Amino acid sequence: MDMNEIALAAAKTGTALELSADPARMDLIDEHCRIAHATGAKVAISAEASEPSHFDRISPGVTQARRGWLGPKDVLNTLPAAGIEAWLSGQSAASFTDKECKARAFEHPSDAERRDHDRAQV
Repeated sequence: MDMNEIALAAAKTGTALELSADPARMDLIDEHCRIAHATGAKVAISAEASEPSHFDRISPGVTQARRGWLGPKDVLNTLPAAGIEAWLSGQSAASFTDKECKARAFEHPSDAERRDHDRAQV
């Protein structure tokens, strides 16, 4: 498989590449993330969560993305709603600043945030 061609096609067609953070999968290795960054392809980090405790899986995915030089602007999960809407409509979401992206996926939630999330799921 030629990851350069795949990433270029994804960037050209506005297709996101999935970085599965499930420890059994970890589909995009760091080298693939670097290629996505270089070609301008967006990446979505997936926790493959089927229950609330699985959301902790996002951390290895974020680590993998960072090793591959991906920043908040490269990861769909970090874009504000307007950025995702722009990307979905085929417009560039690159105009959003790192601060606007909030870098949510690049920060580990505090224990209090996780408890609040778990309570909301009950």
